[in-house]
Amino acid sequence: SDDDEWEDEGRRSPTRSRASTSNHSEIEKRRRDRMNELISQLSALVPAAFKRKLDKLSVLRLTLQHINSISSTGDRELDYSGCAKHLPLHELLFLLEKCIDSFIVVTDLDSGNILYASESVAESTSVAADEIVSRNWFDLLHPDDTQAFKNEMMTFFTESRTSADTGATYRKFF
Repeated sequence: SDDDEWEDEGRRSPTRSRASTSNHSEIEKRRRDRMNELISQLSALVPAAFKRKLDKLSVLRLTLQHINSISSTGDRELDYSGCAKHLPLHELLFLLEKCIDSFIVVTDLDSGNILYASESVAESTSVAADEIVSRNWFDLLHPDDTQAFKNEMMTFFTESRTSADTGATYRKFF
């Protein structure tokens, strides 16, 4: 009888409860799949995350760091004019790293903030790339080295701005 299907008022029968649970599980699975898809898309966009498989929290943390480092550049656009227009920056960095016998660190010239560091930086410095991204060079360098670094950055900054003014795509790597 109908009374046997209901134990208490407002509670469903075991058969209806299983159907509801199954429906809820399917909805949750679709939600998890969608979230995983979006996190995968984020990891493909974040320079520090594109080379290795990271857990979800690391992808989100690196995404926030990357957004903060881009935001710290102010209203200025990042200048990738020296890069091929058809090659995404993360692919260019990946190819550069494969071609050199060292590591790559991309720095905002105005602030000294580190925007990207290749994973191979750990081999030379014993510091993981994700530990220095979004940090500032002046916090990492020995105090005796900061003036020389500032001078080198100012030289690089001046050469980059001068070549940009003339329309050249010259970039100095040091």
